Amino acid sequence: MEVLSLFVKEEPHLVLMDIGLPLFNGYHWCQEFGRSPGADMFLSSRDQAMDIVMAINMGGDDFVTKTI
Repeated sequence: MEVLSLFVKEEPHLVLMDIGLPLFNGYHWCQEFGRSPGADMFLSSRDQAMDIVMAINMGGDDFVTKTI
């Protein structure tokens, strides 16, 4: 997976991701990145309590709801 190898190479301090991503969702990538030294933050329009709980349980450090 090119995304994962790029992540390992770049060692980002912050990763912003949405739950709804093409191919694999943000939950998947958060698990793939593991407990990296950087912060994994979800930025999503999904605002149900279960979405937020899942994001944090999958390894996200924070969740911000997008508003229009």
